Amino acid sequence: MKAPTLDREGLLALERIELLAKLDGHEGAPNAREIGLVQERVAGAWALGRARDSTTRFNRVFGLGLERPATPEDIVALKAFYARHEIPTFRIPLPPIAEPEGFDRTLAAAGFGSYRPLVKWARDTSPAKPSPTTLKIERAVPGDAEGMDQVLLEAFGGRPHSVPFAASLIDRPHWHHYVARDGGTVVAAAVMYAREGYAWLGAAGTRASHRGHGAQSALIAKRIDDARALGCRALTTETEPDPPEKPNPSYHNMGRAGFQVLYERLSWVFPNPRNRDS
Repeated sequence: MKAPTLDREGLLALERIELLAKLDGHEGAPNAREIGLVQERVAGAWALGRARDSTTRFNRVFGLGLERPATPEDIVALKAFYARHEIPTFRIPLPPIAEPEGFDRTLAAAGFGSYRPLVKWARDTSPAKPSPTTLKIERAVPGDAEGMDQVLLEAFGGRPHSVPFAASLIDRPHWHHYVARDGGTVVAAAVMYAREGYAWLGAAGTRASHRGHGAQSALIAKRIDDARALGCRALTTETEPDPPEKPNPSYHNMGRAGFQVLYERLSWVFPNPRNRDS
């Protein structure tokens, strides 16, 4: 159980599989136009958003500086895209492999402020270690959508913008949905997107009543084994960091499952949140 040996092309592939999942999730969302979802190729990257949404959950730019070096003109184009759709704020996740090096200084000069990082993980597809649980781990079916939604909403503090459309994508090509059941009740859920030899582990959560029962470790192991069966070369995911003052169970679950930290990926938010609060 180890991280795959990756050159720049391999790291780009891990960023790309996440991007493909986010794009496809937007495209497959129910009533995407009615709720104002937009996405467009801008400045060599992909800009995703939701019209008039003041959060940054939907409003994100993926891929800036990955296919080609980013420029100040790209920032102008991105600002114009979000202004056109009446989106007041957006963020740009900027992985360390983005070019040119030091582009964060350009973002700061353009009115962006740094935002908390996410930790990028990767793992090869060697077999998962056994993860015993008394819960029943199964592939989800369309009838599980409501149960999955309830689990994920509870896991994310009842914030629907935190788990957009995860369950609505059941049976969509490249998506794989999983549940853990206690009897007939869905008590945990998880998602995987697999394509082009790579797999991305998406939204996952467990009801508070069933945490500590091994649900997430078992769901991670199931996705590893399924990715292996699909012929994937590597898996990737992201978690919040694990600061001492606020331990993150997801961070530790990934480490126990054989994932290795690749890097922390800082986001840049426009406008700078510190300026708005001053």
